[in-house]
Amino acid sequence: MPYAPPPAIYASAPRHTPHPYATATPSGAPSPSPTPLWDVEASVEYDSQFADVLFNAEARRDLVVYGTIVPYADLIVGYDTRSGVPGLSEIYNENAVIPSVGVRYPFGVYEYGELFAQAGYSFGLRGQLSYPETRYGFDYARDYGASYGNAYPHAQVEAEIADYSRFQGNIIAETQAYYDAALTPWLRPMIGADLGFDSHREYGNNYVEAYAGFLIPLSTVFDFRFAGVEGTYLSRGVDRPSPPSYSSIRITLQHEFPP
Repeated sequence: MPYAPPPAIYASAPRHTPHPYATATPSGAPSPSPTPLWDVEASVEYDSQFADVLFNAEARRDLVVYGTIVPYADLIVGYDTRSGVPGLSEIYNENAVIPSVGVRYPFGVYEYGELFAQAGYSFGLRGQLSYPETRYGFDYARDYGASYGNAYPHAQVEAEIADYSRFQGNIIAETQAYYDAALTPWLRPMIGADLGFDSHREYGNNYVEAYAGFLIPLSTVFDFRFAGVEGTYLSRGVDRPSPPSYSSIRITLQHEFPP
């Protein structure tokens, strides 16, 4: 994929653990506040490697406030201006509107990680077919600090592994991390790295890349990112291009709620 997701430069992967509001409380104190019921992420990005503009969005609503097993409703929208671009990771090339329902099993009071399973119907865009689909797996997301209105450094780590019926049961895994620090109140230099691989060995899903650029926090829920990327497709990918390395400029407007 050189279209690595993650909050670093992309929208988050199709499943993403919400940033928790819950905090640890001493014995006898009131219970922690519940995780917000809504989790919404969206991004619009230009990727120079593919000369493509990609739109990705996901809105999930938990159907209960507390629970060991949490049912939810989910809506995923994926669209780009060039459908079926070779070398673009499958999960960023869906071109579909996908309403789903599912359940998740969060770990711990802070809910940084979770198991999830969901089923829905994919309404194809740009000539893509429509059909039922399922996806299940594990994801993890954690922030260390914050970018907006913060004079201190911020870091974020995410990882996900999931089985997708829409890709003939392909198991796709991604991990990504980035770090940003304040240069001015509105400008934060950023560095990061992404790694992806899958069980079908599609070369676009098997990559490693590093990037550097800057992040402009526009509010607690919006930011603008500009990054230069250097990456390579992994040797395990079938029919990977020669040479396997690539460069790209990625320009992204991103939204995340809760912040």
